[in-house]
Amino acid sequence: MSAYATRKRGAKQATAAATRYDREAAAHLAALRDARAAAGAAADAQRAASDAAAHCDIASIEPGDTVRDRYGWNLVTRVNVTTVTVRGPFGAERIPLERIIETRKAAA
Repeated sequence: MSAYATRKRGAKQATAAATRYDREAAAHLAALRDARAAAGAAADAQRAASDAAAHCDIASIEPGDTVRDRYGWNLVTRVNVTTVTVRGPFGAERIPLERIIETRKAAA
């Protein structure tokens, strides 16, 4: 067998091994992606269930109360018919009432 034939056969084997490795790596990454997606969906469902069980009394919100939306807790400074104005990290911002997840009354 000539040196050329040996190199050619070695190159084919290396290409086949690389192709096999790429296929196995892609399958492994797909399995990891599916596992992470399933864990994320379970966490989303658990978060939605706990948010649904949270105390949310929108009718009695007053300035000084705290409200929680998806970004965290905020102190209410003003109440409108459709929004509440809260003191956020970058100044005052409005939160629509339908975005409020939980409410807590101010300490008396």
